[in-house]
Amino acid sequence: MGISKTGTADGKLRYRKRWYKVIDAPLSDEIIEKLNTYRGDKEWNDPAAPWRTMPLLWELEEGRLYLVKLYTDGLLEELTGSEKLFASWVDALDLLVEEKTVCKMHEQEENYVEERILLRLLFDKGVFLHEEKRTELFPSAERKELIARYPLYTTVRMVSSDLLIYMEDEIGSERDQLLPLMSELIEDMIDEDDDISLDEAELKEVLERGETCLFASVEGRDIDTIVGSLIHSVTDEKLLTAKGCLLHLRMHKKFPRKSVAKIIEAVDEGLEFNFEPLEPELKEPFYVGSRFVHGLAEDEIAIRILVSL
Repeated sequence: MGISKTGTADGKLRYRKRWYKVIDAPLSDEIIEKLNTYRGDKEWNDPAAPWRTMPLLWELEEGRLYLVKLYTDGLLEELTGSEKLFASWVDALDLLVEEKTVCKMHEQEENYVEERILLRLLFDKGVFLHEEKRTELFPSAERKELIARYPLYTTVRMVSSDLLIYMEDEIGSERDQLLPLMSELIEDMIDEDDDISLDEAELKEVLERGETCLFASVEGRDIDTIVGSLIHSVTDEKLLTAKGCLLHLRMHKKFPRKSVAKIIEAVDEGLEFNFEPLEPELKEPFYVGSRFVHGLAEDEIAIRILVSL
Protein backbone atom coordinates (compact mmCIF):
# COMPACT_ATOMS: atom_id res chain seq x y z
CA MET A 1 0.00 0.00 0.00
CA GLY A 2 1.56 3.27 -1.13
CA ILE A 3 1.18 6.83 0.06
CA SER A 4 0.70 10.17 -1.63
CA LYS A 5 3.54 11.22 -3.90
CA THR A 6 3.61 14.55 -2.07
CA GLY A 7 4.64 12.83 1.17
CA THR A 8 1.95 14.68 3.13
CA ALA A 9 -1.33 13.84 4.85
CA ASP A 10 -4.02 15.62 6.84
CA GLY A 11 -3.72 15.49 10.59
CA LYS A 12 -4.97 16.79 13.94
CA LEU A 13 -3.20 18.84 16.61
CA ARG A 14 -4.37 20.25 19.93
CA TYR A 15 -3.05 23.81 20.16
CA ARG A 16 -4.00 26.41 22.77
CA LYS A 17 -6.78 24.20 24.17
CA ARG A 18 -8.41 23.65 20.78
CA TRP A 19 -8.26 20.83 18.23
CA TYR A 20 -7.23 21.91 14.73
CA LYS A 21 -7.14 20.11 11.43
CA VAL A 22 -3.57 20.05 10.10
CA ILE A 23 -3.42 20.63 6.34
CA ASP A 24 -0.90 18.51 4.40
CA ALA A 25 1.18 17.46 7.39
CA PRO A 26 4.69 16.44 6.27
CA LEU A 27 6.16 12.99 6.72
CA SER A 28 9.87 12.28 6.98
CA ASP A 29 11.72 10.49 4.16
CA GLU A 30 12.39 7.63 6.57
CA ILE A 31 8.70 7.16 7.39
CA ILE A 32 7.72 7.40 3.72
CA GLU A 33 10.20 4.68 2.82
CA LYS A 34 8.98 2.41 5.64
CA LEU A 35 5.34 2.92 4.64
CA ASN A 36 6.07 2.14 1.00
CA THR A 37 7.79 -1.12 1.95
CA TYR A 38 5.40 -2.04 4.78
CA ARG A 39 4.02 -5.58 4.57
CA GLY A 40 2.39 -5.91 7.98
CA ASP A 41 -1.24 -6.54 8.84
CA LYS A 42 -2.21 -3.04 9.96
CA GLU A 43 -4.43 -1.71 7.18
CA TRP A 44 -3.98 2.05 7.22
CA ASN A 45 -4.88 3.02 3.66
CA ASP A 46 -7.56 1.97 1.18
CA PRO A 47 -6.28 2.65 -2.36
CA ALA A 48 -9.86 2.57 -3.64
CA ALA A 49 -10.97 5.23 -1.13
CA PRO A 50 -7.92 7.21 0.06
CA TRP A 51 -10.16 9.89 1.58
CA ARG A 52 -11.09 7.40 4.32
CA THR A 53 -7.51 7.19 5.55
CA MET A 54 -7.23 8.25 9.19
CA PRO A 55 -5.31 11.51 9.81
CA LEU A 56 -2.00 11.81 11.58
CA LEU A 57 -2.08 12.84 15.22
CA TRP A 58 0.42 15.41 16.49
CA GLU A 59 1.32 16.67 19.95
CA LEU A 60 3.09 19.85 21.01
CA GLU A 61 4.84 19.27 24.32
CA GLU A 62 7.07 21.88 25.97
CA GLY A 63 7.75 23.53 22.64
CA ARG A 64 8.64 20.31 20.84
CA LEU A 65 6.51 18.67 18.15
CA TYR A 66 5.85 14.93 18.24
CA LEU A 67 4.07 12.54 15.90
CA VAL A 68 2.01 10.37 18.27
CA LYS A 69 -0.17 8.42 15.85
CA LEU A 70 0.55 7.36 12.28
CA TYR A 71 -2.80 6.58 10.66
CA THR A 72 -3.97 3.47 12.54
CA ASP A 73 -3.27 2.28 16.10
CA GLY A 74 0.10 0.60 16.58
CA LEU A 75 1.53 1.40 13.16
CA LEU A 76 3.92 4.09 14.45
CA GLU A 77 5.27 1.74 17.11
CA GLU A 78 5.67 -1.08 14.58
CA LEU A 79 7.62 1.09 12.14
CA THR A 80 9.73 3.13 14.57
CA GLY A 81 9.75 1.19 17.83
CA SER A 82 8.42 4.22 19.71
CA GLU A 83 4.99 5.41 20.88
CA LYS A 84 5.80 8.96 19.80
CA LEU A 85 8.41 10.37 17.47
CA PHE A 86 10.12 13.77 17.74
CA ALA A 87 9.31 15.54 14.45
CA SER A 88 12.76 16.94 13.70
CA TRP A 89 11.92 17.08 9.98
CA VAL A 90 9.08 19.60 10.41
CA ASP A 91 9.62 23.29 9.62
CA ALA A 92 5.94 24.32 9.46
CA LEU A 93 2.40 23.07 10.07
CA ASP A 94 -0.74 24.74 8.67
CA LEU A 95 -3.75 24.60 11.00
CA LEU A 96 -7.21 25.18 9.53
CA VAL A 97 -9.01 27.86 11.55
CA GLU A 98 -12.04 28.29 9.29
CA GLU A 99 -13.14 27.44 5.77
CA LYS A 100 -16.11 29.03 4.03
CA THR A 101 -17.59 30.22 0.75
CA VAL A 102 -17.58 33.98 0.25
CA CYS A 103 -19.55 35.81 -2.45
CA LYS A 104 -18.50 39.45 -2.72
CA MET A 105 -20.47 40.48 -5.82
CA HIS A 106 -23.06 38.21 -7.33
CA GLU A 107 -22.71 39.71 -10.85
CA GLN A 108 -19.16 38.42 -11.32
CA GLU A 109 -18.70 34.67 -11.27
CA GLU A 110 -15.01 34.88 -10.45
CA ASN A 111 -15.87 36.48 -7.14
CA TYR A 112 -17.47 33.29 -5.84
CA VAL A 113 -14.46 32.15 -3.85
CA GLU A 114 -13.35 29.69 -1.22
CA GLU A 115 -11.71 31.32 1.79
CA ARG A 116 -9.42 29.48 4.19
CA ILE A 117 -8.10 31.05 7.36
CA LEU A 118 -4.92 29.28 8.42
CA LEU A 119 -2.67 29.41 11.43
CA ARG A 120 0.88 28.50 10.42
CA LEU A 121 3.13 27.16 13.16
CA LEU A 122 6.82 27.60 12.37
CA PHE A 123 9.49 25.26 13.73
CA ASP A 124 13.25 24.88 13.71
CA LYS A 125 13.72 21.15 13.16
CA GLY A 126 10.69 20.33 15.29
CA VAL A 127 11.24 23.02 17.93
CA PHE A 128 8.43 25.60 17.99
CA LEU A 129 9.34 29.18 17.05
CA HIS A 130 6.17 31.23 16.52
CA GLU A 131 2.79 31.37 14.74
CA GLU A 132 1.50 33.35 11.77
CA LYS A 133 -2.12 33.84 10.73
CA ARG A 134 -3.00 34.15 7.06
CA THR A 135 -5.96 34.00 4.70
CA GLU A 136 -6.11 32.21 1.35
CA LEU A 137 -8.71 32.88 -1.35
CA PHE A 138 -9.48 30.46 -4.18
CA PRO A 139 -11.69 31.65 -7.10
CA SER A 140 -14.40 29.06 -7.61
CA ALA A 141 -17.32 29.96 -9.87
CA GLU A 142 -18.93 26.53 -9.54
CA ARG A 143 -19.18 26.89 -5.75
CA LYS A 144 -22.25 29.10 -6.12
CA GLU A 145 -24.23 25.96 -6.93
CA LEU A 146 -23.19 24.41 -3.62
CA ILE A 147 -24.35 27.35 -1.54
CA ALA A 148 -27.93 26.22 -1.98
CA ARG A 149 -27.10 22.79 -0.60
CA TYR A 150 -24.63 23.88 2.07
CA PRO A 151 -25.58 27.38 3.29
CA LEU A 152 -24.02 26.94 6.73
CA TYR A 153 -21.00 28.99 7.69
CA THR A 154 -21.47 31.02 4.51
CA THR A 155 -21.14 34.77 4.25
CA VAL A 156 -22.77 36.52 1.30
CA ARG A 157 -22.49 40.19 0.41
CA MET A 158 -24.59 41.91 -2.25
CA VAL A 159 -26.30 45.15 -3.32
CA SER A 160 -29.37 45.77 -1.14
CA SER A 161 -31.48 47.24 -3.95
CA ASP A 162 -30.86 44.17 -6.14
CA LEU A 163 -32.22 41.89 -3.46
CA LEU A 164 -35.26 44.12 -2.85
CA ILE A 165 -36.09 44.24 -6.56
CA TYR A 166 -35.67 40.52 -6.97
CA MET A 167 -37.85 39.67 -3.99
CA GLU A 168 -40.64 41.90 -5.35
CA ASP A 169 -40.42 41.17 -9.08
CA GLU A 170 -38.19 38.09 -9.41
CA ILE A 171 -36.00 39.94 -11.90
CA GLY A 172 -32.84 38.18 -13.00
CA SER A 173 -33.75 34.69 -11.84
CA GLU A 174 -32.11 33.16 -14.93
CA ARG A 175 -29.09 35.45 -14.76
CA ASP A 176 -27.97 34.68 -11.27
CA GLN A 177 -28.35 31.76 -8.86
CA LEU A 178 -27.55 33.68 -5.72
CA LEU A 179 -30.47 36.11 -5.76
CA PRO A 180 -33.23 33.48 -5.68
CA LEU A 181 -31.32 31.57 -3.02
CA MET A 182 -31.02 34.68 -0.84
CA SER A 183 -34.68 35.41 -1.39
CA GLU A 184 -35.61 31.90 -0.25
CA LEU A 185 -33.39 32.05 2.82
CA ILE A 186 -34.65 35.46 3.90
CA GLU A 187 -38.30 34.63 3.27
CA ASP A 188 -37.81 31.73 5.67
CA MET A 189 -36.92 34.32 8.32
CA ILE A 190 -40.14 36.32 7.96
CA ASP A 191 -43.73 35.44 8.71
CA GLU A 192 -46.56 37.97 8.75
CA ASP A 193 -48.71 35.73 10.96
CA ASP A 194 -46.11 34.88 13.61
CA ASP A 195 -45.73 37.37 16.46
CA ILE A 196 -42.28 36.14 17.47
CA SER A 197 -40.86 36.03 13.97
CA LEU A 198 -39.88 38.86 11.61
CA ASP A 199 -42.09 40.50 9.03
CA GLU A 200 -41.56 41.85 5.52
CA ALA A 201 -41.87 45.48 6.60
CA GLU A 202 -38.92 45.05 8.97
CA LEU A 203 -36.92 43.38 6.21
CA LYS A 204 -37.53 46.23 3.78
CA GLU A 205 -36.69 48.84 6.39
CA VAL A 206 -33.34 47.19 7.11
CA LEU A 207 -32.45 46.72 3.43
CA GLU A 208 -33.41 50.29 2.50
CA ARG A 209 -31.09 51.74 5.12
CA GLY A 210 -27.85 50.64 3.41
CA GLU A 211 -26.33 50.23 -0.02
CA THR A 212 -25.09 46.69 0.61
CA CYS A 213 -26.25 43.83 2.79
CA LEU A 214 -24.37 41.00 4.44
CA PHE A 215 -25.97 37.63 5.15
CA ALA A 216 -24.56 34.82 7.30
CA SER A 217 -26.05 31.52 8.43
CA VAL A 218 -24.87 28.97 11.00
CA GLU A 219 -26.38 25.82 12.47
CA GLY A 220 -25.34 23.24 15.04
CA ARG A 221 -25.43 21.90 18.58
CA ASP A 222 -22.32 23.58 20.00
CA ILE A 223 -23.77 27.02 20.68
CA ASP A 224 -20.46 28.68 21.56
CA THR A 225 -18.91 27.42 18.32
CA ILE A 226 -21.70 28.49 16.00
CA VAL A 227 -22.11 31.90 17.66
CA GLY A 228 -18.35 32.39 17.42
CA SER A 229 -18.41 31.44 13.74
CA LEU A 230 -21.29 33.82 13.08
CA ILE A 231 -19.51 36.72 14.77
CA HIS A 232 -16.26 35.94 12.98
CA SER A 233 -18.00 35.70 9.59
CA VAL A 234 -19.61 39.10 10.00
CA THR A 235 -16.72 41.00 11.59
CA ASP A 236 -14.27 39.49 9.11
CA GLU A 237 -16.07 41.50 6.42
CA LYS A 238 -14.53 44.64 7.94
CA LEU A 239 -17.93 45.76 9.13
CA LEU A 240 -17.70 49.34 10.41
CA THR A 241 -21.20 50.64 11.08
CA ALA A 242 -24.37 48.59 10.86
CA LYS A 243 -27.40 50.60 9.71
CA GLY A 244 -29.86 47.83 10.42
CA CYS A 245 -30.02 44.15 11.29
CA LEU A 246 -32.34 41.15 11.20
CA LEU A 247 -31.40 38.36 13.60
CA HIS A 248 -33.41 35.16 13.37
CA LEU A 249 -33.17 31.98 15.44
CA ARG A 250 -34.81 28.63 14.63
CA MET A 251 -34.98 25.82 17.16
CA HIS A 252 -36.89 22.76 18.36
CA LYS A 253 -39.95 23.52 20.50
CA LYS A 254 -38.16 21.97 23.50
CA PHE A 255 -35.13 24.25 23.18
CA PRO A 256 -34.80 26.33 26.43
CA ARG A 257 -36.18 29.82 25.91
CA LYS A 258 -33.68 31.25 28.41
CA SER A 259 -30.89 30.01 26.17
CA VAL A 260 -32.29 32.06 23.28
CA ALA A 261 -31.80 35.27 25.27
CA LYS A 262 -28.22 34.27 26.08
CA ILE A 263 -27.51 33.63 22.39
CA ILE A 264 -28.84 37.06 21.44
CA GLU A 265 -26.71 38.66 24.16
CA ALA A 266 -23.60 36.80 22.94
CA VAL A 267 -24.18 37.93 19.35
CA ASP A 268 -24.82 41.49 20.54
CA GLU A 269 -21.62 41.61 22.59
CA GLY A 270 -19.55 40.04 19.82
CA LEU A 271 -20.78 42.40 17.09
CA GLU A 272 -21.06 45.47 19.34
CA PHE A 273 -24.38 46.44 17.77
CA ASN A 274 -25.78 47.66 21.11
CA PHE A 275 -29.11 45.91 20.81
CA GLU A 276 -31.41 47.47 23.45
CA PRO A 277 -33.66 46.26 24.82
CA LEU A 278 -32.92 42.60 24.21
CA GLU A 279 -36.39 41.49 25.20
CA PRO A 280 -39.06 41.33 24.02
CA GLU A 281 -37.85 43.04 20.82
CA LEU A 282 -34.66 44.62 19.58
CA LYS A 283 -34.65 48.35 19.15
CA GLU A 284 -35.38 49.60 15.62
CA PRO A 285 -33.77 49.08 13.15
CA PHE A 286 -32.30 46.01 14.89
CA TYR A 287 -34.90 43.26 14.90
CA VAL A 288 -34.92 39.75 16.32
CA GLY A 289 -37.23 36.84 15.62
CA SER A 290 -37.47 33.16 16.47
CA ARG A 291 -39.45 30.16 15.32
CA PHE A 292 -40.00 26.54 16.26
CA VAL A 293 -39.29 24.28 13.28
CA HIS A 294 -39.21 20.60 12.48
CA GLY A 295 -35.96 18.96 11.43
CA LEU A 296 -33.77 20.26 14.26
CA ALA A 297 -32.71 18.25 17.31
CA GLU A 298 -33.77 19.39 20.78
CA ASP A 299 -30.30 20.82 21.48
CA GLU A 300 -29.73 22.24 17.99
CA ILE A 301 -30.27 25.80 16.80
CA ALA A 302 -29.96 27.65 13.50
CA ILE A 303 -29.07 31.34 13.38
CA ARG A 304 -29.39 33.68 10.42
CA ILE A 305 -28.41 37.31 10.33
CA LEU A 306 -28.80 40.01 7.70
CA VAL A 307 -26.95 43.28 8.22
CA SER A 308 -27.44 46.45 6.23
CA LEU A 309 -24.25 48.48 5.64
